[in-house]
Formats: sequence, C-alpha cells, structure tokens
Amino acid sequence: MNKDLQEDFNRIGLDNFTFGIIDLLEPKEDTKMDYTDDLKMLEEIWIEKLQPFDENGYNKRKIIR
Repeated sequence: MNKDLQEDFNRIGLDNFTFGIIDLLEPKEDTKMDYTDDLKMLEEIWIEKLQPFDENGYNKRKIIR
C-alpha cells in the first residue's frame, strides 16, 4: 500500500500512469521453491538503479540509524 500513489491514481486516473515489467524471475525446477528472498533482492537492485524517490517515484528512502 502506498497512500501517495493511491491518492494520485484516484485524482488523475489510470491513463496518466504507465506500468511495465522491468525484470523477470526465472522459476526453478523445485515447484515448492520460496522466492521471497529472490524477489526482495530484485526489488533492492531496481530501487538502487532507478532511484524512484521524491519527484522520480513513490518510494520512500530508508532511514538509517
């Protein structure tokens, strides 16, 4: 859930957004494989590459303490 994204979507509508696939995770032969860690890693890689913060997107920067 992302409150800011949802508000903009509701306000300006679907036609003002573009959605696309930026990467694919190839399935393993093991049908019971848990892909949670692989998906988190891909998300981190793409967030680092795209820097979708502030005016470039809806992600929030992580606060390092």
